[in-house]
Amino acid sequence: MPLTVPETHEIAVDAFIYAYPLVLTELARRTRTNVPSATRDGKAPVNQFGHVPAPAPPSADSAAPEADTARSTLWYDVSREPLAIRVPDSAGRYYALWMRDMWTYLFAVAGTRNTGTATQIFLLVPPGWRGTPPAGTVVIQSPTQRMPTGDRSRAPRQLSGAITLRRPRGTAGA
Repeated sequence: MPLTVPETHEIAVDAFIYAYPLVLTELARRTRTNVPSATRDGKAPVNQFGHVPAPAPPSADSAAPEADTARSTLWYDVSREPLAIRVPDSAGRYYALWMRDMWTYLFAVAGTRNTGTATQIFLLVPPGWRGTPPAGTVVIQSPTQRMPTGDRSRAPRQLSGAITLRRPRGTAGA
């Protein structure tokens, strides 16, 4: 039996609500990663951090200015292998490393308030990953293979650029 007009409309609305965040996030990813190397405004190729060296002023591509924090952004792809992010000891200073999926759902936050200020290594893994993480890493499973990650730190001179991305050693693939 063919669908009625109201049923077709409802399906279209549901599809839009489901897919629209994916489209917007993908457009943002392409805009922020379409550079050959990191830029001073925080853009960087996929799997590289882009750092803004000072608190960001209001701009068209920022939801809100940061009055007292520096910002770093990483658009990464874990479809081929996990990625490790090393966060140095922040000496008690505030930082937050937030992770969103492609629907913009915040699924993890590492930082002063919930993981402490000591040096840590976070291993970002794709959905269903069953490898063996290196000793001492904190595994964070992503609900999507691509996603944005951001860092805000209250000590721009000490931490801006100090969070590093590296390939994990000793990991077994899924």
